[in-house]
Amino acid sequence: MSELKQLFAFIADNGGDEGEGIVGHHTGEGWMPLVTGKKDIADKMRPLAKRIGELTGKKVKMVSYIREEECDV
Repeated sequence: MSELKQLFAFIADNGGDEGEGIVGHHTGEGWMPLVTGKKDIADKMRPLAKRIGELTGKKVKMVSYIREEECDV
């Protein structure tokens, strides 16, 4: 069983039919979603998420998800 009990994600409202989506950061390797299983790492991502919100004009918020069940792939 996984030790990961909670996820933290930065999301933004894309408006219209798109609704909310996970905020990502473009790196040299591609897109990195701003999602982690550790609160201290999420806190370190906050300045980047805030800056992305400022650059895009979208409200960015951090949300946490608590695992309710584990599903097989």
